[in-house]
Amino acid sequence: MKKLHKEILDPVRQLLKKNEIVKKLLKSNNLDEDFLDLICMCFTDDLEVSARTQHGMIYFNINLLDKIDKIPSYAVHEITHVVQQLTGDGPTQGSTDDTYLDNPYEIEGFQNQSKYISDTEGDSAAEKYIEKVLKFLKTNFRFEILANLLYDGNFMKICYL
Repeated sequence: MKKLHKEILDPVRQLLKKNEIVKKLLKSNNLDEDFLDLICMCFTDDLEVSARTQHGMIYFNINLLDKIDKIPSYAVHEITHVVQQLTGDGPTQGSTDDTYLDNPYEIEGFQNQSKYISDTEGDSAAEKYIEKVLKFLKTNFRFEILANLLYDGNFMKICYL
C-alpha cells in the first residue's frame, strides 16, 4: 500500500507544485512549492467523505483510487486546510453538519477547489461539483451558498448572469 501511495500521490504533488492556485496559497503564507513534499498524504478506508485533513495530515478515501483524476482537486481543498492549520494563530475552527458551509476555513477550501476544477475541467464542472456537495450535505440549494463556495473571480461573474 505504501508503494501505491507514492505512485499516485507523488505525481499529484508535482502537478500541484505548478498550479497557480496552490502557488498563490503557498506564497501568501510564506511557503514555497517544496512544502508540498512535507505534507503527509495517504489513503484510508475509514472515511465517510472523499478527503479530510486532521492535524496537518491529509487522508483520502480509498474509493478515490477508482477516480484518480479527481484526487488533485480534493488535494487542493485539503492543502488549503493544512496551510490554515500550520500557519494560523491557533487551531482551525471545527465544523458540525449544521455549521460546515458557514465555516470560513471550509469556504476557502471549497473556493480553491472550485477554482481548480474550473481551470482544469471548466466552469460547469465546478458548479456541478458544488451542487453535488450541497446534495450530499442535504442542504437546500440557495444561490448564496453556491456563490459563497465557488471561486470569487471570473467564474463568479458567470454565475451571476
